Amino acid sequence: REIMNILYIHGWGSKFDSSNDKVTLLSNCGEVFGVNVDYTKTFEQIKETVYNAMVANKIDLIVGTSMGGYMAHKMGTECSVPYVMINPATDPATTLQKYLGSGVDYYNQKYTLHEDTLTSFPPMSDSENVPALLLLDMDDDVCDANNTNQIFKTSKCVTTNTWTNGSHRFDHMEESIPLINAFEGCLLYTSDA
Repeated sequence: REIMNILYIHGWGSKFDSSNDKVTLLSNCGEVFGVNVDYTKTFEQIKETVYNAMVANKIDLIVGTSMGGYMAHKMGTECSVPYVMINPATDPATTLQKYLGSGVDYYNQKYTLHEDTLTSFPPMSDSENVPALLLLDMDDDVCDANNTNQIFKTSKCVTTNTWTNGSHRFDHMEESIPLINAFEGCLLYTSDA
């Protein structure tokens, strides 16, 4: 059985933490690598950071939450790597509006987010030809889960799983591990060959 290399991309104002509950649970699916993303950088700069982490760790699956889910989608579709979006931000230019200017992130680090950075993020659209898994807590109070659901409703490549409750942090990771393991984009790694 081959071990799958997974890249986990965190959300806004955070950083990669190997002891994070999502990361710990994901390690049941393969070896989890992380990347620290500074979302005050432009979309192109962030893409380069994520791409370098993908190449360095020979990534087979990208998993991301919130802004990380957005980046998983963008990088997965661009690089033809299967991906999992957890409560993704579908339109960062709108979602991150409230963080414009200066502030302090979840780790007490100061940041400055500029308008031109925000407008560098294109909105999300359906995935073309790359298998993906969408995991949504419908009670997400940060990103509009109904809107996200609509984007991928008729998708031929994105398999959606929703939970009627939960939160933006995503409260159903444990239930999602079997879904990730059974996900068609990962079947190569789950066979007992």
